[in-house]
Amino acid sequence: MADLTNTEQHLQRVVPIKIGDSLCFPVFLCLHSKNPGHEQLRRDLQRYRSTKQVLRQLFVEGQNYAASDDWVHSKLFAEKQDGLRMIWEYTNMMFLSITDDNRNRYQRELAKIVELNGYHDKCNTLPISEEKTIVSLFRTAMNMDSFVEEYVNLQEQNITAVQPVIRNQPATEQKEDMEISTDLVLRDLYVDPVEKFIDVLCL
Repeated sequence: MADLTNTEQHLQRVVPIKIGDSLCFPVFLCLHSKNPGHEQLRRDLQRYRSTKQVLRQLFVEGQNYAASDDWVHSKLFAEKQDGLRMIWEYTNMMFLSITDDNRNRYQRELAKIVELNGYHDKCNTLPISEEKTIVSLFRTAMNMDSFVEEYVNLQEQNITAVQPVIRNQPATEQKEDMEISTDLVLRDLYVDPVEKFIDVLCL
């Protein structure tokens, strides 16, 4: 429980601005709320996926469904200056790319995006009260994107493949013994360069 408490203490919060009676995220620019045409939209999405490292990190963190709301807020919105902008532009582009055959399936989400884009057009930001909706729309967009699934799976495989070296501090009364044991192991593993050179000549 202590570890969890320490983790929570390091989480950050967005410093809101007040517009009317609403607390809002800091002002941000959204360049992709309108459809530029299918081909341009496809190129823009590909460019964002391949060059926006912040967005790639958001893909991984946004897929953490077990995390607390405070953790999600910190990782997606507070810790990254462009976090909300990347999320909102990507979400807009993904929903703009939906084919006519699938639009009925996402009518509710599309209507909400139109509503929030209208708010952004007026205030250049989004209300913090809509945070869970924004996260939900972002996750829905990621679920539609095969690139995200492949990328997140690759990151998980890389984490699994790399086994971290855990260095535990030995107890004081055992330190001398541990150092002697380590030296013996290192001597066993040491290969004299001359011996290695002779081995090569003998091959």
